[in-house]
Amino acid sequence: MIGRTISHYKIIEKLGEGGMGVVYKAEDTKLKREVAIKFLPRQIVASEDERARFKIEAQAAAALNHPNIATIHAIEEVEGEMFIVMEFIDGQELRKLLIDNGQLSSDNCLNYAAQIAEGLKAAHAKGITHRDIKSSNIMVTESGQVKIMDFGLAKMGGDVHLTKAGTTLGTAAYMSPEQARGEEVDHRTDIWAFGVVLYEMLTGQLPFRGVYEAAMMYSILNEDPLPILSLRPEAPTAFERIVNTALAKSRDARYQHVDEMRLALKALIKDLETGVSEEQPSILMPFIAGEKEVLEQHESFCIVAREQELAKLDKFLDLALSRKALAGGKGQMVFITGEAGSGKTTLIRAFEQFAQKRHADLIVARGKCDAHTGIGDPYLPFRDILGMLTGEVEAMWAAGAITKEHATRLWNFLPLSMQALVDAGPNLIGTFVSGEALIKRAVAFTSSRASWLTHLKKQVEGKTASHLQQSDLFKQFTTVLQTLSRRQPLLMILDDLQWADAGSISLLFHLGRRIERDRILIVGTYRPTEVALGRSGERHPLASVINEFKGIFGDFKIELDQAAGRHFINAFIDTEPNRVSASFRDTLFQQTEGHALFTVELLRDMQEQGVLVRDEEGRWIEGPALNWKTLPARVDAVVGERIE
Repeated sequence: MIGRTISHYKIIEKLGEGGMGVVYKAEDTKLKREVAIKFLPRQIVASEDERARFKIEAQAAAALNHPNIATIHAIEEVEGEMFIVMEFIDGQELRKLLIDNGQLSSDNCLNYAAQIAEGLKAAHAKGITHRDIKSSNIMVTESGQVKIMDFGLAKMGGDVHLTKAGTTLGTAAYMSPEQARGEEVDHRTDIWAFGVVLYEMLTGQLPFRGVYEAAMMYSILNEDPLPILSLRPEAPTAFERIVNTALAKSRDARYQHVDEMRLALKALIKDLETGVSEEQPSILMPFIAGEKEVLEQHESFCIVAREQELAKLDKFLDLALSRKALAGGKGQMVFITGEAGSGKTTLIRAFEQFAQKRHADLIVARGKCDAHTGIGDPYLPFRDILGMLTGEVEAMWAAGAITKEHATRLWNFLPLSMQALVDAGPNLIGTFVSGEALIKRAVAFTSSRASWLTHLKKQVEGKTASHLQQSDLFKQFTTVLQTLSRRQPLLMILDDLQWADAGSISLLFHLGRRIERDRILIVGTYRPTEVALGRSGERHPLASVINEFKGIFGDFKIELDQAAGRHFINAFIDTEPNRVSASFRDTLFQQTEGHALFTVELLRDMQEQGVLVRDEEGRWIEGPALNWKTLPARVDAVVGERIE
């Protein structure tokens, strides 16, 4: 074929070959210009159906005149050869760029994506669906201009009968679920394939894989791709969000028009250029005026007295955050058990601080069940958690319940959590968290130019009362957490689960069965006796959940009662300089039996009452007023209140 002249086109070299034809570079001897010529294979020319499809390609593409679509000059039939004459594009296939370079820069990804979107918008406006969008059908010139090639599978509105029912067209890796099932397709199939190309540009790999076509089809229909941020943590969160929307398996859940996707890409580009993106949060917290730092005294002792328990928790956290896991994480669940005053809450507070020091990007949120409202306060611990994740930290900071560093980390997380809530959990607004409070915090954080704030306001203002299925709320809550964990790992703490309402326990069960591929550690605490006694004459709902989780997470309990005793007393006393005698330690153990809460409160009372005093060197010693017979009564009320 090289050197041959067909009509007035002189064949120069072969450029490529695909399922629908062979492409050559040629010279148009009449107009003295270089062109690309696509020949229909001879074995297909004999088929009237294939000839009709080939003509449709030319008719569809020739109707398009756009800088991001390859121009069609003519369709010819000479000496039994049928071919299309197209503009010659001096550049490289996007696929080759990816093979040579791997992941593209975020700037290039956005630049190319915006141009692809413009080209598809023009095609869809004319009722044309490409149906074969893939990286090898996209050319990039030296100047960075993108051209969409090969409308070989283009379908014009109305001409739907040339594709046999059940026939799957297109390259398997880029096929939409509806294509894989052999169903009728529309423009949303191009949006899916566009999402595959974006994923490929950002990660350097395809979102769905399979050695055989059947395996590839199964992956497309049944599996989720690895999170982009697990493969490329520095990628803009909004970019992942755009790709995930395009790759929704239900076409109704995707962008309904490519122009929506184009506008989302343009908004991201603008945000990154102007610095208004949620990727650049402010660290200013208006409610923190100074360097105030409030820490409860007893939080530090756990690191000394509970070394083994902290080590176990740390191991669970490392496993949850493991980058070796398939999706960048291996979600974990662990329960800390112990009776009232055994130190459960104190241990998890110490673990919070320890974990945040080890992991600079870890986000910690906690919720506590209430003994008084109990089952009458639906989803209380999860409402607390969602509140913290969306910046509800001022009251906790003022009460000294969290450190400045913890508050700052949660505050800076606000844009990401707000965006996830708007995108994946709109029905949680007004049910799990107040919409008005969200807007107030959002406005305090950023200017009104942030796109997520605009969307949040629209959702809150347009909110109407509606009855939602529990399963819908659970799905949205789970999706929000999964979305956030792809950006930063999460540690969620649920305290006093023996008082949790049935809805919270059901949500906990739902989460536990779905976090296996996410960077999430859930730590729950409960009193085993309360759970064993049941609730209202029936089995406690938490009991069955714990049994189910055994099969998922294995050895997932830390029992604190076994860790108390004399070692605890000595460790706590020695957290500060002292010269207390061995007999004092022995008597203290006899009085408290190593009970953590009672020990802490008794020693504090001794210090406040002057029973323990400091010597000239600032060390604690027994004072002259020490009377073991009267001391316990003074702290009984305090301990009782804490236990209740």
